[in-house]
Amino acid sequence: MILKETTICTEPANPTVAIIGAGPAGLTAAIQLKRASWNPVIYESDCPGGLLRSAGCIDNYPGFPDGIAGPLLADRIVDHAHGLSVEITHATVTRLSFSENRFLLETASGIRRFDTLVVATGTIPRPLDFPVDAPAGVVVRDIRAIAPGSGRRIAIIGGGDAAFDYAIRLATHDTVVILHRSAQPRCLSRLLGIARRMPNLVVQPNISIDRIDSMDDGAVIRCIEGQRRFNLDAAVVLVATGRIPATGFIAIADADRFTLETACRLLFAGDVKNGILRQCSIAVGDGMQAAMQLTVKNHEWIRVE
Repeated sequence: MILKETTICTEPANPTVAIIGAGPAGLTAAIQLKRASWNPVIYESDCPGGLLRSAGCIDNYPGFPDGIAGPLLADRIVDHAHGLSVEITHATVTRLSFSENRFLLETASGIRRFDTLVVATGTIPRPLDFPVDAPAGVVVRDIRAIAPGSGRRIAIIGGGDAAFDYAIRLATHDTVVILHRSAQPRCLSRLLGIARRMPNLVVQPNISIDRIDSMDDGAVIRCIEGQRRFNLDAAVVLVATGRIPATGFIAIADADRFTLETACRLLFAGDVKNGILRQCSIAVGDGMQAAMQLTVKNHEWIRVE
């Protein structure tokens, strides 16, 4: 379907709006829309709060000079939305399409139609570039999947901020080994400094992963360091090698998406569109901007045919 040019017509005020994703961007958009007397519906497949729930300490969010734990900040934003009676539907949107001037959101419960849409789905882990033959509970992509324990060896694959944040938190109870492929990690120098002062945390650079295999009480990582190959056993392997936008459910052609975005009918907010600029404060600003773009257009219903 190729969409025609937009036209402006008279329709009831406050078109129906759905927000896909209840992270900082989606929740902020919903809060602002509620303030403008709109009634957005949020779809969230996981726990509201997004990746904030995986973050140890957010120390660059304005208003918290001593930092704030990611889950605590997530709870405060969710409570704010709940206080305004924002509707959060726990469901996975499996397909998003556009037909007869409406967005069609498909979930396991069926199809709902909306006039406008904010996509704030964030990111998903980047596909692995090595084979894994180990149970899902042994090789994980999120720190929340690791059950509390003590005295284990946990291997973390990756050298960015997330990898080091996870390692620092886990090393208070477990022995942690960070494996990353470059000579220098890509994390903040502050995180690297903390990691180097922790006796239970070892950073091993210049490591490539050949594969991960299962063993009786965990996994064995087949490592490559230059011409040398060696094995590393671990009770749990946490892979933090980057993330990509979560947009695989969108079934709208690029040209049509451009038309809908230009008409301010389809908006993207937060990590789903920000590449490496994945910060909570940026996501909040994106959500606010998306909501205000919609409300500013309230007096001009934009119809796309």
